[in-house]
Amino acid sequence: MIKIVKDFLPKSIFKYVLDIVEHEKFDWNWQNNTVYNPESYKFDGIGPKTGDGKFKLGKTIYTHPSLNPSGQGYGDNALMPLFGLFLELQNQHQERRSEHLLKMKLNLYPNEGKQQRHGAHKDIVDRELRDDVVDQMVMTSVYNFHTCNGYTMIGDEKIPSIANQIVMFHPQVDHYGVTQSDTPRRIVLNMNVKLDEKTNK
Repeated sequence: MIKIVKDFLPKSIFKYVLDIVEHEKFDWNWQNNTVYNPESYKFDGIGPKTGDGKFKLGKTIYTHPSLNPSGQGYGDNALMPLFGLFLELQNQHQERRSEHLLKMKLNLYPNEGKQQRHGAHKDIVDRELRDDVVDQMVMTSVYNFHTCNGYTMIGDEKIPSIANQIVMFHPQVDHYGVTQSDTPRRIVLNMNVKLDEKTNK
């Protein structure tokens, strides 16, 4: 199921958050790959293997302890109070409420002069089993900060990048992003939540 919500944030809040993520002093981190690849974290005797060969800038806001083999989670104390608002507003548009947040991160895709397709993937999989083993109660969402010719492919459905629009989908299916060539950057907020077994009704 795919659900799209336009004008997700009130205009004043949207502008406030946009100013933060576009600010020149916002602390972005370079990422060599755009999708997780287990082979990137193994040593093959020559050197670390690469993932999809694409790059982006990222900023992790929250990671649930269950996603880390060590059992330790992560939360950005400065950003989580603000971006927690996204989770609360998203709940208002879901058939089932969120039991808890699994992951929240920002991605920034620079303009590379042409559109780049990133690797297809599912966000939350059982790494100990197979990449196609997914929790049916995990919902993924992509929130767009910019209107541009970049887009998100969810299965066979193309979702254009429209500012202040969020797309939510579950159960998890393969999806991927395509970068823009008409704006300097495309910024998205990616969230994964575990849905409650009960409906909101």
